[in-house]
Amino acid sequence: MKKWLILLFSILCLVGCESKTKTSNSNLVSSDEVKKMLEQNNVTIIDVRTAEEYGSKHIKGSINIPVDDIESEISQFVSKKDANIVVYCQSGNRSSLAKAKLKSLGYTKVYDLGSINNWTYDFE
Repeated sequence: MKKWLILLFSILCLVGCESKTKTSNSNLVSSDEVKKMLEQNNVTIIDVRTAEEYGSKHIKGSINIPVDDIESEISQFVSKKDANIVVYCQSGNRSSLAKAKLKSLGYTKVYDLGSINNWTYDFE
């Protein structure tokens, strides 16, 4: 009986991890979608990495607001709560956190590009 419980628990853990990964990937916006928003002048792209990381390479037209400062500085750049906002970082962890923070502030159209490496166009 104990072996069956351990087996069942192991299967449930694996299934839970798999569905969580699929969900987080499906929440990412593609670089093509962001490019379309850029072409329509309909988006603010925010790099939530450090100033040093931003200085080394960033998406053309993006602004730098480190994730730790996003709550206090976002209103200086985006005043409308229904404006399109895209966030990105180095690996996708900080951008996910920034998206959650922006949503908690009432911003309704926040998109996560994830990693800067997901961007397939020009950098500055």
